[in-house]
Amino acid sequence: MLLKIWFMLFAAFLQGIGVKVNDAEAIYWLSKAVKKGDYMSQYVLGSLYYEGTENGISVVNNKEIGLNLIKKAAIQGYDKAINKLKEIESKKAL
Repeated sequence: MLLKIWFMLFAAFLQGIGVKVNDAEAIYWLSKAVKKGDYMSQYVLGSLYYEGTENGISVVNNKEIGLNLIKKAAIQGYDKAINKLKEIESKKAL
């Protein structure tokens, strides 16, 4: 339950739902969920790091950290993460 609340706080600060838009606060709440192993949060933060931007938030691009988080989400069976890994691998093959 707590993980869902943290993810909801991430979304609220990202989109300004009931609070002022605050990217740093959004990342803070997302990171808390990541540290507890939430697969959706791992995927979102991993994509952020891998791409350098996601959902209008920009972070320092770090493909290694991003890929690691996406893999953790994929290991838990999260379809979006599995598909993202396939996409990354197909780009590497080019």
